[in-house]
Amino acid sequence: MTQRDKAAPEKELTYLQIFRQGLFSRNPVLVQAIGICPIAAVASSTKVAIILAAISGALLIFGEVIASALYKYIPRWLRVGIYAVTFMAAVIPISLAIDKYMPNIYISIGVFLPLMAVNSLLIYRCDGFAVKNRVRKSLADAISYSIGYAVVLVAVGAIRELLGKGMFWELPVTATPPVPAIDTPFGGFLVLAFMSAFLWCLLYRRDRARRSGELEDASDEELNEEEILSRVKKVSAGIVETAVGASSGIEPNAKPGEDVPPDRREKGGEDR
Repeated sequence: MTQRDKAAPEKELTYLQIFRQGLFSRNPVLVQAIGICPIAAVASSTKVAIILAAISGALLIFGEVIASALYKYIPRWLRVGIYAVTFMAAVIPISLAIDKYMPNIYISIGVFLPLMAVNSLLIYRCDGFAVKNRVRKSLADAISYSIGYAVVLVAVGAIRELLGKGMFWELPVTATPPVPAIDTPFGGFLVLAFMSAFLWCLLYRRDRARRSGELEDASDEELNEEEILSRVKKVSAGIVETAVGASSGIEPNAKPGEDVPPDRREKGGEDR
């Protein structure tokens, strides 16, 4: 373990606090805005979302246990590259298995599977928690954050499938999708923004209740009111700016590979 790791160990947390943070107060997606790109880009149906959640959870549990047991003795500057190699070695057999047994799903997510090896959530928890804690607590942290990530992933997939395709579990629910744009990556970012705002609202209300004495349990490391308001602005602004940036310069009716004329970009679509 490096001198830097020894000087700044992770604060000792109980198992209950670890699970609370991963599921609620430190949710990786809705609170910390980590690992949102696979959700917005790929999770457009419930079935695909569940498979992605299972893969992410398996990689995170595997990575944190290995990091806690072995990688804490490796210098920090070398660990990031080792994480990528470790996760890629785990993703390859998963990709081959999905390609063999679920070819239809592989068509949808196959190109994104190699990117799962460098998912920011995996490296963040391995280097931010696992290498500073014992294997048991690292396993609890991995399970907690896996569930927190999976809940958001499956919820976004179900919402986008229902509103964007008019289906649920690939079965028709409505004849006409009510909001077809939700099925696009831009729509995925918007769903995440609304879900993030809802969770931050709950955290804000809980913090106010705790400060007024309605909640006695303050052992969990919660954010205070000012931090909540500050972070909700940053997270919401970051998600919306990413969504707008991803869709800028793309004309809704343009065909793939077709550039939008410069005069139409400047006029903002006045001739439509």
